[in-house]
Amino acid sequence: MPKTKQQKQILMDDVQKKLEGAKAVVFSTFENLDIKAQDELRKRLRQEGVTFEVFKKTLLKKVLSKQGVLADEIDAWKGTIGIAASTSDEVAPARILVKAGREMEGLGIQFGIVNAKVVSRSDVVALALLLSKLELLAHFVGMLAAPLSGFMNVLQGTQRSLVYVLNQIKDKK
Repeated sequence: MPKTKQQKQILMDDVQKKLEGAKAVVFSTFENLDIKAQDELRKRLRQEGVTFEVFKKTLLKKVLSKQGVLADEIDAWKGTIGIAASTSDEVAPARILVKAGREMEGLGIQFGIVNAKVVSRSDVVALALLLSKLELLAHFVGMLAAPLSGFMNVLQGTQRSLVYVLNQIKDKK
């Protein structure tokens, strides 16, 4: 049953809110993707706190044109359009969809919006190669701790050497 204008307007408002409130949005297309693969993709996205919804091309074109994004190329896209959005992590939607695109034939990345700026497909793929926030924080903590642990190792080295010398003197006597 076709949707009424009011239902379509509600959907368009929902998409608009998602685009405005999200740190990162990735637009993808998929065709010939079976239900099991789609469920697996949705499960991966949910685990990272990313929402994924499917929208009609005409509604999406209207919403994107209101946002100032050129939506003319949407007609050339083949398959169903999926929007993955994250309000907490800029990298998660790109990382998951690019990885899934390598594993699942028929899933393609079109473009993205990161911090209210439109990025191309190649930029989304480059973004997917970045580490997650937790991994970056772990590297940062490791970099902060490295000089301290090296300094502690130097301080312990003199004590260790003294113990070795005393052990050798004890062994000789």
